[in-house]
Amino acid sequence: MNDIVKLVGERIRNLRNERNWSQEELAHRANMHRSHLGEIERGETSVTVESIAKIAGAFEMTLEEVFKHLQPSFENKDNTTLTLLMNRINNLSTDNQKTMLDLIDLLQHWKA
Repeated sequence: MNDIVKLVGERIRNLRNERNWSQEELAHRANMHRSHLGEIERGETSVTVESIAKIAGAFEMTLEEVFKHLQPSFENKDNTTLTLLMNRINNLSTDNQKTMLDLIDLLQHWKA
C-alpha cells in the first residue's frame, strides 16, 4: 500500500493507544469488524471515507482533528502540484472537501 494509507493507519493506531483501547473496543465503538480495523491500522487496505468518519466518531473527533497531524512525505514528488492541490482543497467547504475525498477514492479504485 502507499505511504498515505500507512500514515492513516498509524494515526488511527496512535489515537487508539492514547486512549488505552484495544482494537476490539475501537471496532465496537466504530461499528466495524475488528479484523477490518486491524487491516486499516497496518495500512493493508485503503480506508473509505465512511470508515474514517465512523472511526472519528468513535474518538469523538472531527475528521480535521483526526488528520491535522498527518504530514505525508512528499519526497521525490512534484511539490508545486501538491501545494496547489492542498491550497485549493483547503479553501473548499467541509462538504466539498468530503466530496473531494470521495472523488480521490474513486480515482484510486479506477486506476488500480
